[in-house]
Amino acid sequence: METNANMIQRVLKRLKTAVGYHELGMTQHALGCLDSLASLGKIGPFSLVAEVLRDKFISNREHHISAAKALDAVACMLPTPARNAIEMTLAACYGQLNAVGRAASAARARGAKPEGQPKSA
Repeated sequence: METNANMIQRVLKRLKTAVGYHELGMTQHALGCLDSLASLGKIGPFSLVAEVLRDKFISNREHHISAAKALDAVACMLPTPARNAIEMTLAACYGQLNAVGRAASAARARGAKPEGQPKSA
């Protein structure tokens, strides 16, 4: 049976890992770390901390989803030259959602290129 000190260390390590994943934009991994706390059993007051972090992570993810939808709608209305800056922002937003393939394909489909990269002929 694990001692209280060891249990607290394991819980703190998982919470820290979840925050680290979130800071890297890896929301699903962060949520997975919080979910894994259930395997440790009763975690006492740390359960409230985990729920607060979960709410923050989900809220942040929902913000990026809403922003991506709005940016996509705006990008569709603009002519290509004006659209490129919006597309790069949209690509960054998809990147925060770990939808890197979607970000790249959305940017390429509309002809957006990162600054400094020449357009292909």
